[in-house]
Amino acid sequence: MAEGHAVIRWARNLAPLVGEPLRHVQMPRRWGTRPFGLVGQHLAQVETRGKHLLLWLSGGEALHTHAAQYGSWQVGAPGMALRKDEKHVRLKLVTDGHAAVFYHGPTVELLAADEVAAHPRLTALGPDVMASHFDAAEALRRLHAASLPIGSALLDQRVVA
Repeated sequence: MAEGHAVIRWARNLAPLVGEPLRHVQMPRRWGTRPFGLVGQHLAQVETRGKHLLLWLSGGEALHTHAAQYGSWQVGAPGMALRKDEKHVRLKLVTDGHAAVFYHGPTVELLAADEVAAHPRLTALGPDVMASHFDAAEALRRLHAASLPIGSALLDQRVVA
């Protein structure tokens, strides 16, 4: 399973795409033609929430990904050789200067800001220990409320993410 440090690393690798207009977007078929509407927008921000990655777009929507056990990202130059077969690509973003490819991860969603704010998996997360605005008091409150052994509490994403 991808752990928090891997998600932070992916976010850092994706940061160079911020501000670059998207020239190509490939998403799962279930999104129909929606990805075509993302072409021309740019990444405004890359945000981690625990093991979730949110790629905020200039149009106000966010691409939400979660790698679960097998997902991973590859970031490089447009036209780079893929390190996995094309059939494993779940999301591809291409700008003039970069390409980012998400493999295998089960979660790829295009969400409006209000959908992010109400998303059950995202709203259930405790404070993110890797966030610059980590709320230690809230984490401590959740830790006490959980009444779990410390090892179990630290593995529970509802206590701390």
